[in-house]
Amino acid sequence: MNASTGIYRILLRGCSSLLVLVSCVCWLGGRPASADERYLFCTQDLPPYSMKDGNGGIGSEVVGALAQQLDWQVRIEVLPWQRAMAMARSGQCDAIFTVIRTPERESFLLYPATPLMQQAFAFYVRRESDIVYEGPLDRFVGRSDLSFGMTRDKSYAPAIDALWHAGAIHGAQVAARSELTIGMFLAGRFDVLVENQAYADYALRLAGASNDVRMLRPLIDQVPLFVALSRSGRLAGKLAEFDGAMRSISRDGTLARILSRYGSSSE
Repeated sequence: MNASTGIYRILLRGCSSLLVLVSCVCWLGGRPASADERYLFCTQDLPPYSMKDGNGGIGSEVVGALAQQLDWQVRIEVLPWQRAMAMARSGQCDAIFTVIRTPERESFLLYPATPLMQQAFAFYVRRESDIVYEGPLDRFVGRSDLSFGMTRDKSYAPAIDALWHAGAIHGAQVAARSELTIGMFLAGRFDVLVENQAYADYALRLAGASNDVRMLRPLIDQVPLFVALSRSGRLAGKLAEFDGAMRSISRDGTLARILSRYGSSSE
């Protein structure tokens, strides 16, 4: 979210609805707490996982459910993704969502055994395009007649991450943020969009462009998506407790109900 101020309706357990004036943050949990007692969960503006206007999102709702389960006071802050990751690395953020597990991130993040959901990655092309994807992956992204759109500092499926870091994706057009990548795609700046399916479908629908685009099959890959704790934050010693709460909301149907509201599932 930008630094602009908004008014959000925050529902606190055991309290009535309150109108709270905040700058890109919201508070979740039970009993009142001082600023020092609230755990800071950082995220980015990436619908449908988290929303810049503070009005829901898969990850934000799951964090709220976990806060209630654990009786934690939680503050969610929406930031540019590079800043959120830097704050999780330093411990300024106690936790971050939603993240893919990578060897580099494991050096500064603790991952629960229970993921939030499975995230699918896919290629998208314009409806009238005759481009098809039949694999193998390295041959497709290396085609000299195609250009590919991606987002800087974003983790995709491991196979495509490895090709990207090796410079094996031909004609890669890189934007600083996911919404800019989508805009470049719709403006015809490159041939093939590389994106996670849930975000791409949401963004294209919001832009009124769902019927102008088609997703290529097969999917690139599916990988688990997590709410992770900072190794340098105040929750570093609470991973087992946190994972127990993740298992609990998965078993009792809370997680499934949240995901279903956004047309997703944990499978």
